[in-house]
Amino acid sequence: STPHPPCVGGGGGVGVVIGTDSMGRHVVEHLAEGGPASVSGQVQVGDIVTAINNEGVATASLHEVRSLLRGDVGSNVSVSLERPSPSTTSPTKVVVSVMRRTIDQLASSRGVSPGMDE
Repeated sequence: STPHPPCVGGGGGVGVVIGTDSMGRHVVEHLAEGGPASVSGQVQVGDIVTAINNEGVATASLHEVRSLLRGDVGSNVSVSLERPSPSTTSPTKVVVSVMRRTIDQLASSRGVSPGMDE
């Protein structure tokens, strides 16, 4: 059988790198400069991804989260985030809608392989 690409979906992404923290939460580790998430001004490194298109991702694998962020270029994706707040015990909740762009454009702006951008 032919191996599948690391993340299946359309050729578009929102320009974030997602990782998993010590508690198993999906965390924004990097924003691609000029990518849709960065340009929105609403996504920050350290934000915890809680849902994508209203689908909770707490029990999803990292691969599933990355695949949900991918899609057709020009399509919108809604990302629900929790932002840890140093001044309060409860995180700030943010819902961001961003339009996916071509992954190759994002990758070339960062100098990394296209598979790294979601």
